[in-house]
Amino acid sequence: MATENASSSAVGADALQSPPAPLQPQAQAQTHSLDIQGKSQQQQQQQQQAQDDPSSNQNISPQELTLYVEKLLEQINAKFDGVSTQIFGKMDEMSSRIEELEKSIGELVQSADDDTKATPPPATKSS
Repeated sequence: MATENASSSAVGADALQSPPAPLQPQAQAQTHSLDIQGKSQQQQQQQQQAQDDPSSNQNISPQELTLYVEKLLEQINAKFDGVSTQIFGKMDEMSSRIEELEKSIGELVQSADDDTKATPPPATKSS
């Protein structure tokens, strides 16, 4: 059994030291085609962004730029309002939970006080 462990650890060490097997030609072709597709998609996205972004166009009127900035500010304001609403909702929920915890703690303290008052003190032996 000791020889089996020694041989398996030797095989494991060889596996760690040997370089990874090269990709098969078919796998290399697939990887290359994915790279080309990824690059073309990236180029299309950049072109679309350039078309959507008026700051990339040199012949833009001040009115168009103003409208674009106003649109961006409205979007930011809407997102800010949404996040603010979520934050205030979470704060209200936490406040309610804290109040419930305080109430429960108060009841437990009151119950403990009532229990200590209700139990008579232990009798002491007099000699």
